[in-house]
Amino acid sequence: MGELSLVARTGRVLFSRAVQGRLAYAKYFFISLLGFFVGFGLTLMLWLYVNDHRAGGLAVGRDDLIAYLALALVINFTLSLSLDSILSSRIRTGQVAVDLLKPISFQWMYFFISMADIVIQACMGAVVLVVAFFVLSVKPLRLEAVQMAVFFVSLVLAILVQYGICFIFTLGAFFTNFGYGMFNLRLMTQATFSGVFAPLLLYPMSLRAVAYALPFHCVVHTPALIGLGWVSPVQALPLLAEQLAWAAGLFAAGQLGFRWILARFSIQGG
Repeated sequence: MGELSLVARTGRVLFSRAVQGRLAYAKYFFISLLGFFVGFGLTLMLWLYVNDHRAGGLAVGRDDLIAYLALALVINFTLSLSLDSILSSRIRTGQVAVDLLKPISFQWMYFFISMADIVIQACMGAVVLVVAFFVLSVKPLRLEAVQMAVFFVSLVLAILVQYGICFIFTLGAFFTNFGYGMFNLRLMTQATFSGVFAPLLLYPMSLRAVAYALPFHCVVHTPALIGLGWVSPVQALPLLAEQLAWAAGLFAAGQLGFRWILARFSIQGG
């Protein structure tokens, strides 16, 4: 009887501590849940819209849509960064304090670290594109010198925009104590509004307006349009200018946000 009483008391304490631990990361839980419902709801709205307008004919042909999706998925995969998980983990444990002592800008340091992801993923993505060239009837890239040059410029700008987005979302880990909630929110929102699942011209007008007002389309949709040749090099110039503006604006916002947080920073772990 005494042993059962000890087990019950121990179990009650462990349960209480576990609940307290979960509540400590309540912000992460609710942000993660919000991200899931936002991503699911908006994606559902998109494909219900596409289904309702199927009888009238879609604005993009079947083969063109497949080519777009192939290139969009490769771009999205190539530009996927692990910055969220790496930095949020270091913030949670307090190891980020070591990074602050290094003789390089915090923001630039993680930018160069993130480039390792992109280089490795670009090699794997290139293999997928080569296969797509042999399999698809519509090629996922227009291999013309000027078009390819503009595409690569757009891709470089997309990298800068993607890093700026990830850095700003990762800063949320300073407030939520656990970065995965912000990661899930960013992932779901980006998947919905970047154009990775469908060209934005297939979106309902309301969702399309939101997508163009956010920076996510500059990461996937813009370089995909240019790479496929759906816009000419001359038509692409305003798109490149938009990417550059978003890249500069996000970098500046990240710098300001980081300085604001640094002034209020305290070590959580250690």
